[in-house]
Amino acid sequence: MKVTESSVLIFYGLLLMLFAVLAYVAGLPAIGLIPHDSAIFLAVSLAFAGVVFWVICAVVRPPGTGCEGGGERPVAVVEPDDTPGPRYSVVILNDENHSDVYVIELLRRVFGLSLDRAWELMRAIDTEGRAVVFTGSLEAARRKQEQVLASGPDPHIPNSGLLRVLVEEVD
Repeated sequence: MKVTESSVLIFYGLLLMLFAVLAYVAGLPAIGLIPHDSAIFLAVSLAFAGVVFWVICAVVRPPGTGCEGGGERPVAVVEPDDTPGPRYSVVILNDENHSDVYVIELLRRVFGLSLDRAWELMRAIDTEGRAVVFTGSLEAARRKQEQVLASGPDPHIPNSGLLRVLVEEVD
């Protein structure tokens, strides 16, 4: 079991809550200068913060936050396209109509990327305005473009429309 910030927060929150309740039940004086009810509130807040952090890690797992998780497999397996001939890239363009979560989910599902790689590409799309997400034959690139467009609008944002995706020949 990997120890994360969330498990530490939950542990200390529950431990503090246990001590506060035991002290109250035993009729002992308040913990330091903190009254019993404040200590219990603090403990519940710590435990709640840990649970919230754990939920965020379980859903998004942003790299560099200590909750990437190990042994994660991509959602889809994409075989490399070694077809001889001209190469074409699939490029996703930035817009303000799609959430980061949607873009990451799409990159993982359509291109079989790991969470870390999908996160990096989403950041590149966001900061640089575009990112190459696949390179292969024209047929393979067009197929990926169609899969991106078939993913439909972002369910997290009303009226988001389709993600802007291009196929460009590699020089």
